[in-house]
Formats: sequence, structure tokens, C-alpha cells
Amino acid sequence: MIGDDVLEKLPNVFECVIQIEDCEKSDDYAKRVWDFMGKLYNVISMELSIITALILFHGSNHEDSPTFHNLSSLKFCGDIWFDCYAWHVVHLLLCRAPKLQILTFEHSILLGFNLYKPNPCLALIFMSSHLTMCRYKGLRGTTKDMELIRKILEAARVLKTMKITLRSYLGSKRKLCVHKELGKSQRSSLNCQIAFDDGHFT
Repeated sequence: MIGDDVLEKLPNVFECVIQIEDCEKSDDYAKRVWDFMGKLYNVISMELSIITALILFHGSNHEDSPTFHNLSSLKFCGDIWFDCYAWHVVHLLLCRAPKLQILTFEHSILLGFNLYKPNPCLALIFMSSHLTMCRYKGLRGTTKDMELIRKILEAARVLKTMKITLRSYLGSKRKLCVHKELGKSQRSSLNCQIAFDDGHFT
């Protein structure tokens, strides 16, 4: 895909999982990944890892990035806080998906330390008028996790459901605290419901 192979446009692909295992972080490599993604212009559902997002950052350009006019579901897998550059790609994809209705963050444990303090506010502005469902899988109850959910609730004006899956290792007291804290969060959408799925994400 990213080597010497040349693919035509792929108008009949409606679901895709983009998993880049090569960690080469160069502008040329990243641009080739973006070029491939541009061939998926009719895609409805897209899933990509945070590692892929970090690679894409190096080739991101607001003018040249593809627009996914039919994309309604977008999923990011991995620790979104692992590197601040991942948020630039989240922001860019939200800008380029005018019909996005479902946004999912699925956490997994990555080794390493995040020395950055990324601000997700800019990224979340662009989902305020069309996002109806947000899924947050693997909530650990950390300050960053809770703050991101609050920001989403504040930004998404037509959000109907915020579905949260808690980590199974959280104790019952901590789970109850999470329920209470998020239940008090300010919501832009008067119809938004917070649904908890406790203990089923490991």
C-alpha cells in the first residue's frame, strides 16, 4: 500500500481499519498514507490507531487532506494522551468529516510517559453541531479521562448518548464516584444521556 503499489480510487469501500505498523515518521511516508486514505472517499466507518495518527501528523496539511463526506463513525484505538501530536490528527479528521455522528475512543495501555499537556478543546469544537453519540471505552477515572468527557459533553450540542465503559479493575467506590462526578457535568445538549457499562472492559 505504502510502497511502490499504486491503487485506484476505492469508491466501494464503506468500512475500513487503518493499521500502520511501520513507525517511520517522515513527511513523505505520512503523505503516502494520506494519499491512500484519500482513495477511501466514500467510507462510512473508519478505525485507526493512535500510532497511525502520530504517523499521519507528519504529513498533515489542512489544504491537501482528504474530506470524508460520508464518514459517520470514527474510532481511535490506543491511549489518546500518549502524545500531544495525536490531537492534531483528531482535530483534522473532525474538520474533514462534516457528517460524523459517532466518535469512539478505545483505550489500551501503552508503555512510556506523556510529558505533554495537550488541549483537546480545539479538536472538539468541530463536532458540536453533528455528533449524536460518543463512546469512551476503557475509562480509568484519571483527571485527563474525566476532563475529556466533560469537554465533549460541553461541546456536543446535539449529543444524545455518551456511553462509557469503565476499566474492570476500578473498585466499586471509585466507580460510584465517577458516576456522580460525570452525572453533574454540564451538557450543551439537553437530551444527552450518560450510559455506563461497568466492568466489561479489561
